[in-house]
Amino acid sequence: MATQVAYKYFYEFLCDTFIENSKAIFDEGSDEEKESAKQTLYTAIEGGLLMIHPFMPFITEELWQRLPRRDGDNTPSITVASYPQPQEEWDDEAAEVECK
Repeated sequence: MATQVAYKYFYEFLCDTFIENSKAIFDEGSDEEKESAKQTLYTAIEGGLLMIHPFMPFITEELWQRLPRRDGDNTPSITVASYPQPQEEWDDEAAEVECK
């Protein structure tokens, strides 16, 4: 079940929805909108890699090494990175209902 959730997250939510919807922002958005979309995409990719690392350690490590680090983040490897923790301020009950 965990691998199905990870697949759905990457394929349907991240790639199919977020990246496709972000293209218009990167093409026509303001600098502030572009930076916001870039940071959101980075957070989504980083969290996704951490989520699937237990199932695909070699692939996720390779992708992690190619992902530019944010300022102040000196994590040398995904194997020692902190696992994502729930952020209550990100909870969106309306989105939860919509996804079901």
